[in-house]
Amino acid sequence: VMGLTATGLLFLYWNLHLMPFMPLQEAIVAEFRDSAPRVDGGRTRLHRETPMLLRIVLRVDFDPTAKNPETEARLEHYMERLKALSASHTKLDDYEQLHVHFYQPVREKVILERSILRDLKTWQDVDSPGHTL
Repeated sequence: VMGLTATGLLFLYWNLHLMPFMPLQEAIVAEFRDSAPRVDGGRTRLHRETPMLLRIVLRVDFDPTAKNPETEARLEHYMERLKALSASHTKLDDYEQLHVHFYQPVREKVILERSILRDLKTWQDVDSPGHTL
C-alpha cells in the first residue's frame, strides 16, 4: 500500500509540477545535446513574497567556474539562448527571474558548478531572489 501511495504521489507531482515544462526541456535537449536539463518554476518559499523563478539546471562540457573571456562568452550564449527558448515554450511573463545552474561533472572528482540568476525584465544579475546586484 505504501509503494502504491508513493508511486501515485510521484505520478501526481510529475504531472502537476513538471509536465508544463516538458516542451521547454525538450527544446533545450534539441539545442544543447547531452545537457540533461531539468526545468521547473515557482517561488522558493510559498509562504513569503519571493519572486517567481524559472529554474533550469543543465550539464555543460566546459568548466563553468573558469574566469576567462571564452567561458564568460559561452555562458552568456547559453543564457541568451535559454531565455529565447523559454520565451517560446513557456509564458515568460509569469516569471520574474531566470535561474540557470550550470554544472560539469568531472569523472571521479568534484562537480564544477555555477549559478546565474537574472531579472527577466532588466536582464541584470541578481545575487538572490529579489535582490539585484
